[in-house]
Amino acid sequence: MPHDNKIIWYRALVTLFALGILQVCVIPVFWHFRIKPDLLLIFVLVSGFTFKARKFFLLAALGGLFKDIFAVSYFGLNLFFFLFDAGLVYFTLRYINRDTPYLEFILTAGAVILNYLLFTVIFKRPYILIGFLEAFLNCVVLAVFLKARILGAEQNTRLVC
Repeated sequence: MPHDNKIIWYRALVTLFALGILQVCVIPVFWHFRIKPDLLLIFVLVSGFTFKARKFFLLAALGGLFKDIFAVSYFGLNLFFFLFDAGLVYFTLRYINRDTPYLEFILTAGAVILNYLLFTVIFKRPYILIGFLEAFLNCVVLAVFLKARILGAEQNTRLVC
């Protein structure tokens, strides 16, 4: 069983890296709209259904750091938001049943809207409309991932690692 947990963890790290490369290098070439799906954030939030707290927060930190390395905004801002969103998901999952219908969508949309609300407060610009649009787009991408079983959140509702 410990060997299976290591394989799941390594698979999550490879998926995080692959989604990061896809988000940073491939999607901007083919997707010419201002609002793009945040694949790293989606993966990190859905991984909260699979991993225990320590590895979940480590995955969130790695995702935020990866996004910060290639971002043109302030360094560390994505790291902060990813860890903040991971804490939101972690504490929500402690009090709400993981099998609640559409919980992945509610948490993803809520995290994105909360991020853009914080952007609005920090930068004093109206980012909240962009946040609603990106939350909708992220939920559509999440639905495609879950349907294709790329993330596999409904399969692994038990905690591992």
